[in-house]
Amino acid sequence: MNAENVLIGFLVKVRDAASGALDELTPAEVKAPSTVSEKTFDLTYVKRTGAKIGEFEIADEKDSPKDLYERALGILKQNGATISKRYHGDGYVYAYWEYQNKIWRQKLKK
Repeated sequence: MNAENVLIGFLVKVRDAASGALDELTPAEVKAPSTVSEKTFDLTYVKRTGAKIGEFEIADEKDSPKDLYERALGILKQNGATISKRYHGDGYVYAYWEYQNKIWRQKLKK
């Protein structure tokens, strides 16, 4: 082994150790939030069609159980979900956002 290979091997080990240490030291509130189960958004939706975004659905507080609706709406607000920054996770069928205190959703494109 030449000196260059030894140095590269050493630097790779330092990089990996530093990355692991940073992960352990990073507070939970700074790490990227994980998504909740899509079942959280199992509410009563009304289908609509818009000229710009096509088919979508809207859930209103009056049509869904209040506690479930407030939890889902809180998650969207906490994550800053808007029409241009929609909330969804791996395996989700829909993307969700909040607008005018209502929950909107649209099927994700595959």
